[in-house]
Formats: sequence, structure tokens, C-alpha cells
Amino acid sequence: MANGSPFKIGMDVELWRVVAYLSALVALIMFCEVQLHHLGHKLKAHPKYQEMLSKIFGELMILGFLGLLTKLLKELGGVDPYEPAMVAFQAADLIVFILAIGLILQALFIYLRLRHKNIQVEKAELVSSQDLYDIIQRHNKDKTPRWPWARVWSCKAPFNGKSSNTAIRPSDFPELIQLRLLRHYFLKSYGLPELFPFSKYLRQAQDNQITHIIEVEMSTWIMLLAIAWGLEGVSELIYKAGKTKQGFSIVLAFQGLSCFLVILHILTLMYLEWGIRRLRRQASEHTGMEPRDRLECLKDVARQENETVNHEIAMDAIACMEHVREREQKKKVKRSRFFLTRHDTGFQLVAMICRNLFYCLCCLFQRKRHSSKAAENVDADAVETGASSTIRLGGFSRKPWHFVVVSLLMINGFFFALFCQCVAYQYKKIYDDNGVAPLLFTPLPILINCILLQPRIMRTFIVISSITRVDDKALADVIEHFMETVQLRSEFVNTLTANLEQTNQSIDELMSHFTKLDCSGSGFVEIEDARLILCGYGFKLSFFRFNSVAKLLFTLNGTQLESNRCWSWDCMNRFDFCMANR
Repeated sequence: MANGSPFKIGMDVELWRVVAYLSALVALIMFCEVQLHHLGHKLKAHPKYQEMLSKIFGELMILGFLGLLTKLLKELGGVDPYEPAMVAFQAADLIVFILAIGLILQALFIYLRLRHKNIQVEKAELVSSQDLYDIIQRHNKDKTPRWPWARVWSCKAPFNGKSSNTAIRPSDFPELIQLRLLRHYFLKSYGLPELFPFSKYLRQAQDNQITHIIEVEMSTWIMLLAIAWGLEGVSELIYKAGKTKQGFSIVLAFQGLSCFLVILHILTLMYLEWGIRRLRRQASEHTGMEPRDRLECLKDVARQENETVNHEIAMDAIACMEHVREREQKKKVKRSRFFLTRHDTGFQLVAMICRNLFYCLCCLFQRKRHSSKAAENVDADAVETGASSTIRLGGFSRKPWHFVVVSLLMINGFFFALFCQCVAYQYKKIYDDNGVAPLLFTPLPILINCILLQPRIMRTFIVISSITRVDDKALADVIEHFMETVQLRSEFVNTLTANLEQTNQSIDELMSHFTKLDCSGSGFVEIEDARLILCGYGFKLSFFRFNSVAKLLFTLNGTQLESNRCWSWDCMNRFDFCMANR
């Protein structure tokens, strides 16, 4: 029975036993299908997570197919499933599966870490430059703590005294100033309107990276295989040079290569951080002020915003965004690509390098070559690799750095798979021979990359690449989102009216909730508090979507909305008009 065939029911295994296990298996499958269907329905509003779920399904299907292939080879081909070739095949199959799961877990962790940064960008989008300047000036005047602990408390407490996602703290000032300067620089460089949702643009560009983070391209597989062969070569050298055993030599080689991977992550982050500082300097110089005096730059940006924002109309802003998107799409060079270079970034880079080398050789051997034609070719390659004709950053080209960033994530996920297959099973022996230190040190580089370095690398790269060139895909999604927001603004009063009629409530009861929150009588409430109140009255929107609607619907003061004025004049008049027409 131990070596029985699963294809010989009635001979190697009893039918009743198979049916009993089949019943239990069907019950488990039905339960999993119901849960996955429910999960898929919830993830429809989050395309990036839905794509991760589809990736898991695909990998499980491939794993099941290869498992079936192994059983068929064992049954029909007379292959011993425990011979080295079959064990190696199954181990390689598990490495592919663990790599896919590792990439998905890594992507999930990165996006969870970036959520805090997204909220920071949303704060910079909600608060105008003038409001931010006034808040900082007010804070500087009131900053006279007598005791050291008072200074610490003043840096941690939000201005409204509450813990809120939208509350601005003094510790947020440097990043908010930087984001407002970069936003202004980006809008003015590409001729976008002040109503352009810059925070949504960055989030959409971030979400568009999900396919590149979890999908391994052919060129990336070649690179990962080269790393695997390198690990084999290094471990063999260690085994032959020392007295270590074969298994532990793999552990030593793994530790060395993983430390080198951390160094690559640090160097990449250092360059991208330099790029952000360079962009910030360019944005400050764009205002005509001294780059070191960022507060004066913010004041000048506030002055320019006040001159234009009050004169913009939503439909004109949409038309302006569409014009910019069409203009940027025309800049793209349409090349006829072969199959390998059509969707693979690595092969596209190789083709670009070969093409540039060919142009250089032509310039060397053909002195009569026209310089204008060479300049056109260089410009075409610059456009193809993502360089902007307006904002330039020395040494940065979108496509090569995109390949570098994604490759680092892929290699880290691959090292996680190698750790599970080559190192984890030796933990007990490593502990017995060398103690606790090697146990903690071996997975530490992977964790450092995933927890500390990769979220910052991904965030910084997205900001730089989205500012130095217009991401037309993200811009198209932003335009669609902005049009939906304008439509939601027009449906706001109708939704509240219908809900109040169904629940037999009045507008006074709704306003009483805002009055309770406004204890000081200033007429302002936090946007997040207003969102939670309106959710109970049928106007249910996510945190980021409601912020976009609030910018168009209410009068904002920093991250607070002026509830008294909006409800007393605008919304109440439209509410009474809707009630009179029903």
C-alpha cells in the first residue's frame, strides 16, 4: 500500500476509503470556493490586490499541473519519484512557487508601508500652500516651551488635539513643504491645472507598478538563474577551500550574497534620495527663491496658487488634463519590436544599448554623418526611456532605473525562496554547531531589504519617475477619477436627500452631528470626522475618494472643512430645492 498507485482504485486502495476522503475534500473545496468568491467580490474595488489574488491562483494551477505530471511520469514512465532527478525537479518547482508567494507577500508589505506616505501626500493635497504657510507661521510664534518634555509633546500633538489621519503635526512640516513645492513644479512644468489631483496621480502610478513587482519577465528569469548558478559556484569554492560540509557551504555562500544584495539596495536608495534632493532644489529655483529658504519658496507658491485656483472650472481642468495626456502620448516613439522586446523591459534595455552603440560606431567611422540626425536619435532614445523634455535629472532614465528597482525586489524574493529550500531545513544543525548568532544573521539581510529599504526605494522611485515624465496611464486613470468626483459632487445633495427621506430625519439632525464635533464653535471640523458622519447618511466613500470630493464641494481650511458656511448656504439651499421638487 505504501507504493500503491493512485490510478488503481479497487486494487491498491479501497473504493470506500477513496469516497470517504473525496467527501471530505469536496466539503473543503466548497468552503474555500465560497470564501475566495467573497474575497474576490471585496477586492473588486482594489485592482492591485485582485491582481495579486489572480497571480496566486495561477501559481497554484501550475503547481497542481506539475504535480499531476510527476504522478503520470511515475505511473506510465516507470520513473522512481525518489531518484535525484525527480527530487530536483520537485524542488525546483517548489522554488518557483515560493518565489511567487514571496513576491506577493513582499508587495503586500511594501504597499502597507507606503500607506502612511500616501496619507502624507493626501495631507499635502488637502491643505493649500497658503494654509500650510499660515500653520507653520502660527506654530513658530507659539513655539516657546519652558521644559524639555513640553518641547517633545508639542512636536507630537496634532493641532486639533485629536489623533486623526488628516491632522497636521509639526513633524509633518518638512515633507509637506517638499510635496507642495514638487506639486507646484510638476503642474507648472507640464501646464496642468491647480485642480489636478496630484496625490491621486502618485497613488495611481504606485498601483500601476504592481504587475512589475509580482510578474517575473523572461530577462529577469535569466538573471535569477545566473544568480542561482553563482550561488552554486561560490558554495562549491567554499566547500573545496575549507572543511565545511556541503550543506553549510551553501549557507555561507547565501549569507555573503545576501549581504551584497543589501549593499546594492543601499546604493540604489542613496542615488534616489539624491535625485529627490535635486528635484527639490530645481523646484525651489523654479520659484525664483533661494533653495535653502523653503518657507519663502512655499510663500511664493501660495501666492501663485491664489492667483489661479479661484478662476478654474472643473470641466476646463478636465479638458486641460486631456490635452496634456494627448501631448505626452505623441512624444512616445513607436518602434517596431520583436517578440522578446515587446513586453520585456530587460530585453528592451539590451536593444537600446546595442542601438546606441551602433550609433556611436557610425559616428566614429562616418565623419560626415550629420550631427542633427544623431541628436534626433539620442532624443528619441531619451523619450523612449522616459526622460522628460521639461524636467531633467542628471543620470536618471526611467526605464533603466525601473529595471534596477524591480530586479532588486525580484532578487530579494528569489533569495527568500532559496532560504526556504536551502537553509531553513539546516537550522537545527546550525544551532547545534554555531549557536544563535548564525540563525539570526542568515535571514536578516532579506528582512532589512523588505522592511527598511524596499518601501523607501519604491516610494522615491515612483515620485522621481512620475515627476520627471508624465505617466500617461496614471494620468488617464486620474482623469477618469476626476470626472467621477465631479459627478459625485453633483449627486451629493441628492444622496443625502434620499437617505433623510427614507429614515424620516431632518437636515437639523444631520447638522447636530457637526455641531457636537465643533466644541470650540470655530465652524470647522476634520474632514475624516465629516466623512464618518456622512457615511451614516448614505454618502459612503473611501478616505482618499472623499478627500477629492471635499476639495470640490466644501470650503477647506487646512485639513478641516468649514461646515457652518457650507451647510448654511450652499447645501441647505440645494436641499430645500430638492425637497420642494419631490
